[in-house]
Amino acid sequence: MAEANARLAASRSARRVRLIPAAEAVAALADRAGQPGGLAGITGRSIGETLRTLFIDDVHLTPLGTYYTALISHHALNGPHAEARWSPGIDPVAARSLQQFAREFMQNWRERPLAREVCRGYLATSYLPQYLAYVRDTQWRQQGLVRAYLRWLRHLVRWRLLLRSGSPRNPFHHDDLVARTSTT
Repeated sequence: MAEANARLAASRSARRVRLIPAAEAVAALADRAGQPGGLAGITGRSIGETLRTLFIDDVHLTPLGTYYTALISHHALNGPHAEARWSPGIDPVAARSLQQFAREFMQNWRERPLAREVCRGYLATSYLPQYLAYVRDTQWRQQGLVRAYLRWLRHLVRWRLLLRSGSPRNPFHHDDLVARTSTT
């Protein structure tokens, strides 16, 4: 992201790239809501009940989960002091819990900047295998189990090699030219 913003600055563009950590925020919310004490208006009598307040199925969010991702987006786009007091059709107790949790999540998230190598490692070892497994199980499996696993493995190996490479196709590639032009 820093490299993309350096390129935008070097080209005198006013636009900047911002990251919205929606998936990470939803995972943190599900984790916190499932802990003892939970979150008012969110936590149910069981983990399953709690997750059903946030997810319709294994992937899609309920209106409450969607409201939370909107709060995260609002904070990501409007900065650390953004306040979100709107709650269209959301239970007021749940809305207050989500507003507070979103604010705390984004504050903690902003305070832990990740170096490019840390991001690259996380993408290669954690995110990528999980994402490709999801695609394998939801889309490629209809082609047959063996073909789906071979396709998963092929993509996993290709992406891991790309992330380790110095190729400009690597999303974490950075050349000194960008660094020099952004300082002039």
